Amino acid sequence: MINIMKKEQILGVSVCLLLSCASALLNDVPEEDEDYTNITDAELPPVKLVHSFCAMRADDGPCKAIIKRFFFNIHTQQCEEFIYGGCEGNQNRFETLEECKQKCTRGRFLETLSSRNLSGY
Repeated sequence: MINIMKKEQILGVSVCLLLSCASALLNDVPEEDEDYTNITDAELPPVKLVHSFCAMRADDGPCKAIIKRFFFNIHTQQCEEFIYGGCEGNQNRFETLEECKQKCTRGRFLETLSSRNLSGY
């Protein structure tokens, strides 16, 4: 996993975005002027979450600490590492991978629409 920090101006405020790349070569780091596309809610997988905070994006918060935490990525349906700033953020933040999996992974709290709609079972 490769984490990339990208500086952006949003409403006149400089913010740093943490982008996670699953299996990329170190030489494939994006250029500064490269555009990033947003994934819309319409592209989300058909998933019903018992804990709605598991659907929140990773939020590093406004502070500047570098703390390893885990969040549930609704697009990959896996718990992934991110860097937390140390304050604020949201509930989709766990100290351990195991805690993230316990709260948000398929075995415990996810039910895909396809498994609910299997006829005859």
